[in-house]
Amino acid sequence: LTHITEELTDALNFTIQLYDLYGWDFTHIEIPELDPTITLKEAVLDAIYNLGLTANCLKNRRWRENQYLVDLYQFEPRLKKVFTSIINTFYSIGLTDNDIKGLWDLKYQVNKFRIDSKY
Repeated sequence: LTHITEELTDALNFTIQLYDLYGWDFTHIEIPELDPTITLKEAVLDAIYNLGLTANCLKNRRWRENQYLVDLYQFEPRLKKVFTSIINTFYSIGLTDNDIKGLWDLKYQVNKFRIDSKY
């Protein structure tokens, strides 16, 4: 369980960084309702699925001779679902919002130390 929560916290951290790079803040994050029936396997598969759909909007197609804009009407809702899926993975192993915040805060402090100390 410890290793799972560490990996999930990394995934959450990367997702938050992705949102930040995209220019989104916490107003763009939708906290899902807890689904008490979801299993860890279902939650992880849902996260992978939503991340794949989101990334698919950005892929390059070398066979195309012209470039095209990303369809933001598809991309942005998919990107929001990635965060929801990540949070549901925490819920699937019985963690609460406060647990998730605590884990993320610890990870943030570790990463800050690494950056500050040039670890």
